[in-house]
Amino acid sequence: MEGGREFGPRTGVGGDEFSIWTLGPRPDLIAKGPRRRVDFGAASDVQSEEKKALIADSAAICKPQSVESDPDYSKLKSSVFGIINLLSENVILHPFIVIRRQCQVNESASRYHLTPFTVLPVIGQLEARQGFNSLWKGVGSVLITRGLQLSIESIIAEVTTLDKEVNRLDVKTIFKHLLLKGISVAIITPFFASSCVETVQSSVASEVPGVLDCLKEGVIRFTYWRREYSTRLLPFWVLCGPTVVYHLLHYIVSSFAKSFILWRRRKFVKKGVATSEVNSIEYQEITATVFANLTADALLYPLETILHRLYLQGTRTLIDNIDSIVRVKPVISNYDGPVDCYRSIVSNEGTTGLFKGFGALVLQYAIHFAFLKVTHIVFQEFLPSIKRN
Repeated sequence: MEGGREFGPRTGVGGDEFSIWTLGPRPDLIAKGPRRRVDFGAASDVQSEEKKALIADSAAICKPQSVESDPDYSKLKSSVFGIINLLSENVILHPFIVIRRQCQVNESASRYHLTPFTVLPVIGQLEARQGFNSLWKGVGSVLITRGLQLSIESIIAEVTTLDKEVNRLDVKTIFKHLLLKGISVAIITPFFASSCVETVQSSVASEVPGVLDCLKEGVIRFTYWRREYSTRLLPFWVLCGPTVVYHLLHYIVSSFAKSFILWRRRKFVKKGVATSEVNSIEYQEITATVFANLTADALLYPLETILHRLYLQGTRTLIDNIDSIVRVKPVISNYDGPVDCYRSIVSNEGTTGLFKGFGALVLQYAIHFAFLKVTHIVFQEFLPSIKRN
């Protein structure tokens, strides 16, 4: 961008130059060629230039088989990996999101479920008593909220000069990109709150919400600008700040983590440590994205717990009692804001109270990686032989 100042290269261990945003060596400086286009975002796919670098590095170590060099085969492989990742993240693994949030908002729970071993029995009991559909409650609202956020980002980028993607590494461009993200998250905050309610409310004591109830409740929540002491419902502006901070931090942490992972894998390839996983570009991209999201989710888990409790305060939501699935219990809290919520959790539940349900997060990503690994094995071992025959 004109007038913007680019960050200069830094010298890393061994004298290699690296970018402070991509956290990796800069082949464009080594090759004395033109600078590559860089996108700042973990949610998007790895940039085309990065793909070319990975492919070139892999080809130098291990010559691919003819069937894997087939463009149709590569397109099929990329599409299947993308579909498996989307289904796993948004639909198949949704029960673990439900259990995780149930634990986070249950301030009186005696079992914290910090490990995956205590989560599976809870899922089995919940399914046995309330049915299979209870594990997927709120999945529609989660998808609607994510789609709404992407749509608002696109609209804001069209009507303003804010950048939806970062094409140049200068402070002004990055600031405008993060500002776009922050504005879109602020607008979607009431819908995040209504979606959270749908994922934790008990299926036994509550009516099944409609497809568009998330949007209706979000609009109603958007109108609450004054603090209602009678209902304890927090106004929109109190929820907006911590929500924006959480999502921006999640975006930045996951972006750095993904760039670092891809940089390390390129280093392995250049050193001659080539495996089937390293040479699979699609597998590298997807696993780097998933691991980056896991890193951000784990580091920001306490803040997510605080957010979900603030979202539910004053909504009169009935949740399933994790300690005893037989009965339900109301969510009763009286937090003044995120700081008061943090102090209350640490005082009454201990520091580990901020990590209630962490075992569900671990189990969710373990199964996610397992799905991707199985998909990779199928493409690596079975499909090439079938195609040759």
